[in-house]
Amino acid sequence: MTAGQFSLDLHGHVFAHEELSAELITDAINTLDGKDTYAVLAPNANIASSAYLQTAPTVADGQYSDESPMLVEIRLEHPDGSFTHLRRESCGRDEVRRYFVDYWAESKLPDLAGFEDVTKEFL
Repeated sequence: MTAGQFSLDLHGHVFAHEELSAELITDAINTLDGKDTYAVLAPNANIASSAYLQTAPTVADGQYSDESPMLVEIRLEHPDGSFTHLRRESCGRDEVRRYFVDYWAESKLPDLAGFEDVTKEFL
C-alpha cells in the first residue's frame, strides 16, 4: 500500500494514482528503449523534500538496448524555494525498478550517496 498519491509520466502518457501498481511501474521501466523515452514518478506532496524521481536510458555503443545503462535523477526542493538536482548515471534496470517501486510503495528515496549534484545545469 502506498503512503501517498502519485502520477507516472511515461514519455508523455500520464498514469493517475489509481492506475499505478508495482507491476505497471516495473513494466514502464522495461519499455524505456530509446532517445525520447523516459519515466517520471511524482508524488502529490514532496517525500523527504523530493519532488520527483525520473529515469531514461543512455546510449551504449551508439544504440539503445535493454542492456543500456540508465540515468536516474531526483529533485530535492528546499523551503527557501531553491532546489538541488541529483543524478546517477550507469544504473542497471533492476536497480532503477527497485528505486521506483520503493519510492512509490514505501515513499523511500534511493541512497543518494552515489548521486552527483548537477543543480548548476538547471540554473
